Amino acid sequence: MAQFNENIELLNAAGITVKLTNELAEMIAGGNDTFGIVRLYNTTGDNNDPAQANIQMDGSQATVSIGGQTLNGSLSILNETRRNRIVLNGSEGDIRAGASDTDGDLYLFRSNGNNDNLGEATMHLNGQIGDLTIGGNGTNGDIFLKATDSRDRVRLLGSQGNLWLGGNGQDGDIVLFRSSGDNSTLAQTTIHLNGQGGDLAMGGNGVNGDIKLKNAENNDRVRLKGDANLWLGGNGADEDIVMFKTTGDNKTLSQSTVHIDGEIGDLILGSNGVNGDIKLKSKTNQDRIRLLGSEGNLWLGGNGADGDIVLFKESGDNTTLSEGTIHMNGESGNIRCNDVIISGADFAEDFDIDATTAKTLEPGTVMVLGKDGKPHESTEAFDHKVAGVVSGAGKYNVGITLDKQPNSKNRMPIALSGKVMCKIDANYGEIEVGDLITTSPRKGYAMKAKDPLKAFGAVIGKALADFPSGDGMLPILVALQ
Repeated sequence: MAQFNENIELLNAAGITVKLTNELAEMIAGGNDTFGIVRLYNTTGDNNDPAQANIQMDGSQATVSIGGQTLNGSLSILNETRRNRIVLNGSEGDIRAGASDTDGDLYLFRSNGNNDNLGEATMHLNGQIGDLTIGGNGTNGDIFLKATDSRDRVRLLGSQGNLWLGGNGQDGDIVLFRSSGDNSTLAQTTIHLNGQGGDLAMGGNGVNGDIKLKNAENNDRVRLKGDANLWLGGNGADEDIVMFKTTGDNKTLSQSTVHIDGEIGDLILGSNGVNGDIKLKSKTNQDRIRLLGSEGNLWLGGNGADGDIVLFKESGDNTTLSEGTIHMNGESGNIRCNDVIISGADFAEDFDIDATTAKTLEPGTVMVLGKDGKPHESTEAFDHKVAGVVSGAGKYNVGITLDKQPNSKNRMPIALSGKVMCKIDANYGEIEVGDLITTSPRKGYAMKAKDPLKAFGAVIGKALADFPSGDGMLPILVALQ
């Protein structure tokens, strides 16, 4: 083997192209109008064919190629004990960093970053704790996953704190499995957020799907449980359910059309341009109970079932009809109860009144029957056609009214018996308690019946108080005779 104590230099016309230096133990190739190339071959390689080189360092392109010719190319960086710290593995196409008692980290820096200061890295892949940190140092950390057509399908945006999934021809789902689930089978999920249908499915596969919303003190405030229960409020706060129409401002409670108030236990339906109605239907979809805010009415029964109202005393068994103390039977039209207590004072009946008369007619007016069969204001003394007194004047409210026709106009209740306030004129005679009262010549007014013979068949009733002089309202006991 030849040995040289000096440097070896190879030159072309422009100068040195290859140099082996003894004192520095270095090899220099290229320069002076030539490219520096180093090629290494295995034992079977043809070293006249550059393509058969297993390792090539090409100064013209500043590249290093390792492998080929049936060999995998690998680059290993060792520590002082010759243990691998970094491996670039051509057989599997991977980069391995760390192990052998060291953490494997990958740091990337922006162009103006100081790569001697790890804190200035904009990307850090930490092998010790398995973290990937992206962004910082003046940059946003974003992750984009693209389809084969280069369109974004998944975007994790550190600039906005958002996760965008799907779109661009594909729906985006989030699918979660329990530890024993097969995460290649959608049907085994326990949580599925479906971007195509806009659905959230929770539970199944042996677990209940529950949602819990907590306050800042970690107390449950809202619980939506897979066992078909919704729990709202408690733990120091009442919870409401508030619903709005499409034009409502859902930031303003007063604009709601449905409000279930958990604090006071109220249900409020309607307002803001809509009627609040409650409808209860049978299994055949027929209305059985209608509580109508539009009309202020309660409708029970019909459509194949009679509607009853049954009231019980405190100690009653409200599953047993016979224990009801009040029973309003929609089938027979009967009311069964012990007593009827009516705060009104008279027994009246509705009559049709002439439209012109009805506009000015006042309660307390004495009425007689006209030839048209309708009541008119009295105008004659001792009129045998007397019908009664218009009910509802003064302190006496209408008690019971017969022949009510809610949809008819110009009808008024005429008291046929009981206590009413009646227009009286004592100028035809001083009135004392118990005196008989009849019609007077004054229109719509009554007077004392001083002549019993004339009063026969024209008596309205008896005075319940003295009325010595003048005119006004007198309480009387209606008893037509």
